[in-house]
Amino acid sequence: MPTNVVAVVDGVAVGQVSGTHVDDEQRVELISLWVAPGARGSGVTDALVTAVTDYARRAGASVLRLSVRRFNARAIELYKRTSFGPADDPGDEPTEIAMHCPLRP
Repeated sequence: MPTNVVAVVDGVAVGQVSGTHVDDEQRVELISLWVAPGARGSGVTDALVTAVTDYARRAGASVLRLSVRRFNARAIELYKRTSFGPADDPGDEPTEIAMHCPLRP
């Protein structure tokens, strides 16, 4: 069962993210992360990543994975800061890199 999270500040939606199981159910994919420009740098992004990480742990996943545009340096730094590193499998898209975060039980 996927999860969808919306961040609301002062009654206004300022971000969203989804998480969904992939193939073997041991992996959750973080997808569609978006934060409004005015809310970036305020902690909303970290809260959204944490929400999907928590969902993945509750679901029993051993790894959280995502794909990010190769030249989106700001997003790559965010993911590195939140415990993601390069995935063993680089993915199929030449314009994207795959990253993963191993989850401890």
